[in-house]
Amino acid sequence: MALLNKNIFILLCTSRAMAEPLHEFKKGESELQKSLARIQELAEDQFIIVRQIRDLHASFQKKKLVLEKELIAAEKPVRRKTFRLLRKAGRIQRHLAKTASQAIKDLHHLETMLPARAASLINIPPSRSEIETYSNTLLRYLSRKEGALLATARAGSEPEIISAAHTIVEEAIRPLLAAVRLLQQSLGKHRTDLEVAVVAEHSIHLDLDAVSRQVKGSGEPIILLDADFAAVLEKQRRNAGKMYFEITLRKGSIQIPRQVYREMTFRPRWSAGGLTTKKLADYLKGKLHAEVIQIEPRPPEQDKIVRYWKTTAKGQRAGPEEEEKFRRSGDMELLAYAQRHSAQRPIIILSNDHDVISTARLLPGKVEVYSYAQGSLVRAH
Repeated sequence: MALLNKNIFILLCTSRAMAEPLHEFKKGESELQKSLARIQELAEDQFIIVRQIRDLHASFQKKKLVLEKELIAAEKPVRRKTFRLLRKAGRIQRHLAKTASQAIKDLHHLETMLPARAASLINIPPSRSEIETYSNTLLRYLSRKEGALLATARAGSEPEIISAAHTIVEEAIRPLLAAVRLLQQSLGKHRTDLEVAVVAEHSIHLDLDAVSRQVKGSGEPIILLDADFAAVLEKQRRNAGKMYFEITLRKGSIQIPRQVYREMTFRPRWSAGGLTTKKLADYLKGKLHAEVIQIEPRPPEQDKIVRYWKTTAKGQRAGPEEEEKFRRSGDMELLAYAQRHSAQRPIIILSNDHDVISTARLLPGKVEVYSYAQGSLVRAH
């Protein structure tokens, strides 16, 4: 569960059958950052070694040796040190090539989790191509057995060795380091945007502002949530194979009658779960700041609502026991609260219960009723 900005709230809905996408993205991004840091470290080591080889031969070239014996004697330690450095560079390059290959895999994994627009923020395809290209170029030069610099060191002159070392630095090491640093900076700059994109890709979207903006009258609307509405949202999420709800709410407040909240969160012993997940209930209170309200409908209020309810299909069939059950239900609390406060503030009832909808439409005052169908809010008429 995460609050990603001031006006968009995200709900995590856990499921053992599904990997949690945001966690997987964070794990993948962390692994990529480790690979990039290791590439940077190894490439900088190669830079130091190649520069040492260049400087060694540049210094030797400057020496003015008169006798051939002195020249041969001075050349031997230079050659020994050069090949020692090249062996070290070959070992480092083996690790660098392996790490670059892992970074490319990590980038591909991140790309599969991100929408195309989000992947473009960090230029994944170009970054992957650059790391692969410059790593392979470096491997051609510094491979322990077949590296071009090794061949040049064996048969080339001092100017050729110096030129080869310069080429390696300018055409492989520096561009590789630049590509890695740019990708690291992009990941840091856009991390929050990428996380939002991952969540949005795996979310059921619900825009409560779309209905609150249409409410007429003074004051911010009170949004009353019915347990049946929440249950339909849960079912829609599961059917769509999503992990989150993404709910926008800028205007208005959510209130849930206590009995409705109990009905939402009740877990029968004989059932695998209740109407909604515990995460949904916790989210509504914690992130959307929904208030669980205590309301005790007075007998005159109950009688009036029961008269309205008696006009519905269920109410017409109800006997004394069903009527008494309705009087004690969360529906009664929700309708009584709407009836009591609709004269002061606009009321929006979110319900997928046909009897609640039919009863609510008969209430006096500013009361609007919406249900959830086919991925959107539908106004009851």
